[in-house]
Amino acid sequence: MVKKRKILINGILSIGLATSSVFAMNVVKPAQADRKAELQQQIDALQKSEQEALGQANELKSKAQNIQDELNSIEKERVAIESQIKISQAQHDKLQIEIKETEEKIEANRKALGRTLADMSVDEEITPIERLASSENLSKALDNLEYQSSVKDSLTQKVGEIKQRKKELEQKRDAVKKVLEDQKVSEKQKQDKINEQNSLLEKTKGEEAEYKKYAQEQSAQKAKLQEEQNRIIQQEAQRFLRSGSSVDLGSGGVGSSYPWGSNWGCVVDQTTVWSYKDDPLGYGCGQCVSYTAWRIIKETGYQPLWWGNANMWPASARRHGFSTGATPRAGSVAVMYIGAYGHVAWVESVHGDGTMTISQYNWPTPSNGNRWGEYSQMRVSTNKFHEYIYIK
Repeated sequence: MVKKRKILINGILSIGLATSSVFAMNVVKPAQADRKAELQQQIDALQKSEQEALGQANELKSKAQNIQDELNSIEKERVAIESQIKISQAQHDKLQIEIKETEEKIEANRKALGRTLADMSVDEEITPIERLASSENLSKALDNLEYQSSVKDSLTQKVGEIKQRKKELEQKRDAVKKVLEDQKVSEKQKQDKINEQNSLLEKTKGEEAEYKKYAQEQSAQKAKLQEEQNRIIQQEAQRFLRSGSSVDLGSGGVGSSYPWGSNWGCVVDQTTVWSYKDDPLGYGCGQCVSYTAWRIIKETGYQPLWWGNANMWPASARRHGFSTGATPRAGSVAVMYIGAYGHVAWVESVHGDGTMTISQYNWPTPSNGNRWGEYSQMRVSTNKFHEYIYIK
C-alpha cells in the first residue's frame, strides 16, 4: 500500500517532480529540469535532517519526562521522610523532657533519703536498747524505729525504680536519636538526588530545545526551496496550458458538484501541495485522484479504492479488470506520467481535431486563480496525456 502522505500529493502538483518527467511536448526547459532536480535533492536532504532532529527532540522530550517522573517520585519520598523526621524529633524531645523530669524526681528522693539517713545516723549514736530504756513511751519508740527503717527502704526502692525508668527512657531516646540521624541522612541523599536530577532535566530540556530550533531552521530552508520549486511547476503548468491547442474552459460543469472540496473543509497547501484531510475513499481531498475517483463512482458506481498515486492507476486498473490504451475515449481516465506521482483527469469528450475536453482537480489555471487543489476544465491535445483507462 502506498503511504497515505504520498497518496495525498499525487502528481505534477507535488513537490517531488522528477527531472526525467518532461512534458510530451518538450514544454520543460532543460535548465528548469536541472534546477528542479537540484531543488528536490536539497529538499530531501533538509527533510531528512529535519526528521532526524525532530526524532532526537522527541527522544529528549521522552527522557525529560522520565526524569521529571523520577523527580516527582523522589520528592514524594523526601516529603515522607521529612514528615517522619518531624515525628521522630517530637518523640526525641518528649523523651528528653521525661528524662529531665525523672532526674528531678531522683534528686528529690535522694535528698529525702539523705535527710532520713541523717536522722537515723543521729539516732544510731544511741543503741536501740538505750533508746527504749530512756523512752517514756515504749510503744511509740518501737513505732518510730520501725517507721525510720521503712522510710529508708521505701526511698531506696523508689530511687532505684526511678533510676531504672531513667535508663529505659535514655535507651528509647538513643534509639529515636539513631532513627532521626538515619532519616536526616536519607533526606540529604534524596535532596542530593533531586538536585542532580534537576540539573540533568535542565540539560536535557536545553538539548531538546536546540534540536527543535535546528528542525525549525531546516523546515524554514525547506519551505523556501519548495516555494521556488512550486514557481517552476506553476510556470510549467502555464506553458502546458499555452502550448498547442490547450484552452482553459473555466471552472464550471459537473466538477462543481465534487463533494470534498473547500466547502467540505479541504485545504491543499499552496507550497507543498499536500492535502491536510483525506476523502472517504482514502485519497487526499482536492487532489486529482480524489476527483477522478469520484467521477468514476458518479458515472459507473464502481469505487476505485486505494489505487495509489496517479502514475500507479493504470496498473491498479488492470489488476481490477479494466483495460488501458493510448487512444482517448469519452468517459475514460487520462493519465500523464509527469513528476514523481503523475496526474489524472476525466475525459469529458473527444473532438475530431485531435483535442479532447478534460475535467480535473489540482491543476493551476487562470480560471481557478492558479491555485492547487481547485477544479478546472481544459481543451487539450490528446497527445499531452500518455495512457488512458477505459472505465465505460
